[in-house]
Amino acid sequence: MKIFYVDPNNDTPQINYPFIKSMQDSGKVDIQFFTSFNRFGSRYYHNNYNINPKYIFFKFENKVSKRKVRQIFKIIDYPFYHIVLLFKVIRKNPDIIHFNWLPIPIIEYFFIKIFKLLGKKIILTQHNYSQHNKNKLRLFEVKIFKIVDKIICLSNYSKTQFTNNFKKKIVEIEHGNCYETELKLYSHVVNNKKKKKEFNILFVGAIKRYKGIELLLKSLNSIVNEKKITDIHLTIAGFCNKNYAQKIIKIISDYKLEKYISFKHEFLSNKEMYNFISHSDCGILPYIEATQSGIPFMFFSLYKPIVINDVGGLSEQVTKKIAIITKPNFQDIAISILKMKEAILKRFFLSENFDNFLNENSWEKTVKKYLDLYERVIN
Repeated sequence: MKIFYVDPNNDTPQINYPFIKSMQDSGKVDIQFFTSFNRFGSRYYHNNYNINPKYIFFKFENKVSKRKVRQIFKIIDYPFYHIVLLFKVIRKNPDIIHFNWLPIPIIEYFFIKIFKLLGKKIILTQHNYSQHNKNKLRLFEVKIFKIVDKIICLSNYSKTQFTNNFKKKIVEIEHGNCYETELKLYSHVVNNKKKKKEFNILFVGAIKRYKGIELLLKSLNSIVNEKKITDIHLTIAGFCNKNYAQKIIKIISDYKLEKYISFKHEFLSNKEMYNFISHSDCGILPYIEATQSGIPFMFFSLYKPIVINDVGGLSEQVTKKIAIITKPNFQDIAISILKMKEAILKRFFLSENFDNFLNENSWEKTVKKYLDLYERVIN
């Protein structure tokens, strides 16, 4: 069984590289990865996963630093990269072409039609039904849904957003713990925890508006300035664009929370992320919009509980034995943070509950679901 796995922007390298490596190691498929060298995550994964990726997309464009200029070049050049992919499809004759993300559906639709005429099976992973901060699908996305053979959703929440006429095409495969290899690489940091007086909360990962940072700051302001609880410290760490970083800094200043918050707004390596997690007491995901996230697995792998908003498919990814699920408003988040503090003091979160959750959501089980799907599509 020959598979072409295509993610032009390499939007989820944390999934892509472990996925391809596991597929290759299974010995059940001949899989090739067609993508681009993402200037953020690809270097680490390229150096640590020997999977021979084919970087056929955006070799020039990803070197352009200005975002708007880079996007213009990508739109102009994108059809030509798909022509390259088309020639490789003709030459290598894969059984399945699996698209992970659709950067420009109007262009993908045209080439998917050609691939279908060539007799290829097409699978699409639709991470979010519609893009973040948008209430409707992009032009030609529905047309793509109609012609692909299967649509993979990573949560039941995403699955239920599709209309009934697509239900037979949809397969739910949960996000899974794609960070297992990284945990083995950086497990030594777990033993480096420094004793601090404060209760340490951590938000880690890309800092974007839909992830609820402003809501979190309002919650912390309520805890410190209204409830007068001061033995608490919040760390916010991850890549953030300059304008939004300045806004966050202003909010922190307006609330007079400077001594209660550490704000590191820059790209973090995997080692840095795990180091932050290992030195925290708990994580927090105050998202106001989401379908799923890999962040809970990073915390759970290091035996750290999380406070998580009940939005989208996030609550599907946790259990109350190792997380506190809260409503997406600042009062409930504040209450949940204080409940978390008390629960940790009382040793409520048992290591065996983390182990059970991680076993149920192991990467091996996730990969098997993809292998089973590939076999069903072929047969």
